[in-house]
Amino acid sequence: MGNSTNHFTSAYTSAFPKNDLNGGRSSTSLTQFLIRKAVEQAEWLIEQKKKDIDDLVQDKIQLEGADQISDDKLVIICARYGAARGGIHNDDLAADRITERMINLDQEIEMCEDYIADHKEAFKKCTGDTFTPKVKAAKKPSVDPDRAAAVMAKYKVA
Repeated sequence: MGNSTNHFTSAYTSAFPKNDLNGGRSSTSLTQFLIRKAVEQAEWLIEQKKKDIDDLVQDKIQLEGADQISDDKLVIICARYGAARGGIHNDDLAADRITERMINLDQEIEMCEDYIADHKEAFKKCTGDTFTPKVKAAKKPSVDPDRAAAVMAKYKVA
């Protein structure tokens, strides 16, 4: 982890040197912004991979209980993982491929988590601040609730 942190730190300090006219605030703000975005994207990617694992778990559950699902569903699941229907071990092959994919996704999640940790450490080294996630404001409705109710009442169909 330390070696890649050094690479990230040197990349940011090289790209955004602190020798600008306003005492380095521009370079610090660019570094903060870009690292935040990199972390947000990696966190989003982790969430997508976790959803993929959930889908794989469901497929494996259905595959292992193949006598409880329709034959068409079994064919679809086997085909999704490249197991030829009618083969002697088609269910086993599909199950093995699901397991392999889940292991790969777990490894990718671990790599993304290391990437996030490295970026957070680079954030500290480049800016002197501790990384804190940006607080996202709650999404406000575009129309005031009282106004929405008034409009709905005005156009209510009897």
